Amino acid sequence: YPSDENRNYSIPIDNPFANSPGADEIWSYGWRNPWRFSFDGYSDIMFVGDVGQDEREEISVDSMSVPGGNFGWRCIEGTYSTGLTGCLNTPTIDPIFEMQHGGGSSVCSVTGGYVYRGSDFPDFFGWYFMVDYCSGDLYMLNTANNYSSVRFDLSALTQVTTFGISERNELYVARLNGRIYRVIDQDHCPQNDIIVNTIDTSAYIVDGMITSDAIQNAFDTVLFSALEAVNLESGFEIPAMSIFTADNVGCIKRIVNQDLFKE
Repeated sequence: YPSDENRNYSIPIDNPFANSPGADEIWSYGWRNPWRFSFDGYSDIMFVGDVGQDEREEISVDSMSVPGGNFGWRCIEGTYSTGLTGCLNTPTIDPIFEMQHGGGSSVCSVTGGYVYRGSDFPDFFGWYFMVDYCSGDLYMLNTANNYSSVRFDLSALTQVTTFGISERNELYVARLNGRIYRVIDQDHCPQNDIIVNTIDTSAYIVDGMITSDAIQNAFDTVLFSALEAVNLESGFEIPAMSIFTADNVGCIKRIVNQDLFKE
């Protein structure tokens, strides 16, 4: 569209809806309210957290090998049939994971994340991270084992609005209040299971002398200086050498072990 300065781009000729009625730009449809999506550079798969309405929160994968995919809304919410009409009569793609509302759960809105491809925590490699905004339920999905899931109750860490990755592919989360946390495994936590410095000091300089005695309780706050840029979605960005605040929270348990894959 060279004549339109707001649409000065091209559309691949093999896009599924190119040169057909409607918007040529569409790649897939049937989404309700995607809240955070990311591409896994190892597989070229897009992982999408799609917020439900009344019944289900879902994680779906949109693959380059399946153009024009129908993800079901508004006739299907996750794997739940809504009973609504007006949907195209084409096969739908089920989510790889879903959370159900109700039943004593405070699940309300999924925040999609990333597949961990960093190097600091090998046990996390290939696991997809996501969380629920209200309950703080954090799930890891194993991309190498049919997306089998492990749940962590992080009810003290609600209102997570976004995930992000650093230049070294290390994983972070940010909350609505603007505070940023680094995801680390139990092997890198003190024995009392409290992270003294949420941000690993091998990548960050602590502002002032912080020792194991300086912070006694979870959720104390310290200042850090970023040595590498950390780019997060939704406007959260830490330029290199900037100062920012990070909280201390209980460690995520080490979860990759033999018991995980037992029937």
